[in-house]
Amino acid sequence: MGRLFGALIHNVRWRFGVRPSWVRGSVSVMDAGGGPGNGRCVSINEYGLHVVCLLLLLMVWGCAQESEPESIEPGELVVEPLIAADSWRQVGADEDPFANVRAEDASCERGALTQELGGIEVDTGVCDHFSAVQPLLTDVDVGDTLTIVAWHSVLFFPGAEPATGHIALAIGDEVVWEQTSPIPGPANAWNESIDSPIKAPAGTPVTFHVRNHGNNTWNLLTFDVEKFQ
Repeated sequence: MGRLFGALIHNVRWRFGVRPSWVRGSVSVMDAGGGPGNGRCVSINEYGLHVVCLLLLLMVWGCAQESEPESIEPGELVVEPLIAADSWRQVGADEDPFANVRAEDASCERGALTQELGGIEVDTGVCDHFSAVQPLLTDVDVGDTLTIVAWHSVLFFPGAEPATGHIALAIGDEVVWEQTSPIPGPANAWNESIDSPIKAPAGTPVTFHVRNHGNNTWNLLTFDVEKFQ
């Protein structure tokens, strides 16, 4: 505990502008000008520093106590993630529920998928028919509310005929959500809630799919389920 107090005192002194004074047993703090000191050096005794450090310790302990998960009351609405941004695995046609719409000349290199802003981003300049899979994190029942947050950049494909971009989510072989956007076209975003059309246990494959012509980016931030416990 003594070492911890010492470390806190050191931080108070050196990281927050406190310096040893010529007076033994006290320190000097430069008031920033907005406070009562108006830029003057104010003396704080060593005992006061220990009190400040003790208060800091109590605050840290209190925050740790508050961060403990609260118990869920029966009938309470909870939101649970169905996917994890770092669990996607890019797949080929043999595992792709969208393989039936894959163009013969579709090209898809590894490296199209990156993690962005807590979600994922697909670069269709690297892969124009993208599908990735991961296991469902929690059970889904018919009628559960599924929420999706996704978007894409401005869509363009210079020198090509107008086309349509496609984004979708499937649980198992069932497409539960999909949208299309014109190419060329403006940026767009979705924050949608839908009723689940299927019942699926945790571990069921979830597929995220993007099909697009041109060097564009598509993002999936969240795919969650809302249910009453």
